[in-house]
Amino acid sequence: MRLVADPNKLLKAVASVSFQQCEIINSDLVMVRAARTKEKLNILEISKLIMYKFYYDHLKVKYQDRCSLLFTDTDSLCCETQTDDLYSDIGASLDHYDTSNFAQDHPQYSTMSQRVLGKFKSETGSVAPSEFVGLRAKMYSLHVPRTPTQCHKKPKAFRNVMFEIVFDISISLRS
Repeated sequence: MRLVADPNKLLKAVASVSFQQCEIINSDLVMVRAARTKEKLNILEISKLIMYKFYYDHLKVKYQDRCSLLFTDTDSLCCETQTDDLYSDIGASLDHYDTSNFAQDHPQYSTMSQRVLGKFKSETGSVAPSEFVGLRAKMYSLHVPRTPTQCHKKPKAFRNVMFEIVFDISISLRS
């Protein structure tokens, strides 16, 4: 089973001898099932399916053009969402989220979905990042205001050289 977003690849998959069935996830994504001899559906494909369904069936339905995908990885996605209050929106659909890393006095803090597979967890907890820099796969950084210890840098090793994204924050006081 695999997810296909490219129309040409979909035609090729449907024309294959091993084709069994397909299911339309949304207008941009189709799940194609083909006969396999040795391999079954693996955890990475299930993870991608959960993330794509969440993005297209929940976020895009709720925010439409006010939500854009910045990047995806094996087990995560990062979106830019324009809303008046993201955390009240999360509270309205808390069944999708693990908010156990939020501040304990935060209204959406809950341990009910802690470490539950398929739930989405904020990498920065209950503080929204103010800046995002993404250079390539596995090479991004999030700046979290007022909490410099929570700035997230995800560098990728490349030929024994480690790249690091650093935020240059300068504060100027005017009198």
